[in-house]
Amino acid sequence: MKVIYGIDSPQIGAEPRVLTLGAYDGIHRGHQSLFDVVAEVAAETGGVSTALTFEPIPAEVFSRQGSHNIRLTLLDEKLEQLAAQNLDTVIVAQFDERFRNISARDFAQDIIKGKLNTQVLVASETHTFGRGGQADIHMIRQLGEELGFAVYILPLFTVDGGRHVSSSRIRQLLWQGCVQEAAELLGRPYSIRGRVVSGRGVGRQLGFPTANLQLPEAKLIPADGVYAAVARWEGCDEGAVAAGGIKGCPAAVSIGTSPTFGRLPRAVEVHIIGAEVELEGKSLEVHFIARLRGQRAFVDMKLLAAQIRQDLEDARGVLVDNRISLAYTSEGEE
Repeated sequence: MKVIYGIDSPQIGAEPRVLTLGAYDGIHRGHQSLFDVVAEVAAETGGVSTALTFEPIPAEVFSRQGSHNIRLTLLDEKLEQLAAQNLDTVIVAQFDERFRNISARDFAQDIIKGKLNTQVLVASETHTFGRGGQADIHMIRQLGEELGFAVYILPLFTVDGGRHVSSSRIRQLLWQGCVQEAAELLGRPYSIRGRVVSGRGVGRQLGFPTANLQLPEAKLIPADGVYAAVARWEGCDEGAVAAGGIKGCPAAVSIGTSPTFGRLPRAVEVHIIGAEVELEGKSLEVHFIARLRGQRAFVDMKLLAAQIRQDLEDARGVLVDNRISLAYTSEGEE
């Protein structure tokens, strides 16, 4: 897969393209269905299968919270996922003030047809483009007829029960801690990746050493609580466990403000189950399999240690014994 940065890049060339465009945050199952059609049509027509995506994503630009805790996939993660989608080319356009204010007609004429030489545009039935989302599918079809590109409109991708798959829905699920439901929409467990930095050392004092994960501000962190997860890093035993289609090492992840210790800054702490490894300074990737419980405050260290032992046993049950449908409740959470 060829990656091109900038809509004005000379690398784009004049080849006829089969195009789909969007933020593609998460590369979820709905996105994947679009890419499948793009690849199929490109194979039939001889066009270059192409995805045009944006950086930053519009959700960051227009959200009240800005970039904080919103991205399902940072750019490097998104490109990794796109590389598995059988596309020839991905073009990363800068979503700046000039780009976001292009009218729908100018976007279709100057970019879709002009710069990209699009022969076929593939989009979902709710897709819009142009300043303020000016062009809906009806206007997109009309522009295609006028400018000479075909338009394939796909129905929204749904899962069991007719639930639509969208990045915004996945964000809401993760903010609520519903990682299993999010995985169903993504087509894989949700993951985070960061560098291990020195932490408070409380886990080690209790006999359960943890790796403190430093993450980019934009990366979405699931709701506070304790999770069963699969962890991966360079040199890890990828055959240790397999869960959710991910191979790696079994782990328990604690996310929160440590209310037992008086509410400290929010942290992501990872305990590798059944192994003592030195991870500080390394890049660690965590794939969330199930939420075990919410965050709680404990009156003393003895009770906290007992709960951690239970958390590790529950995590083993999920990751090793496939007891995936653990029920949890928010009762008593802080």
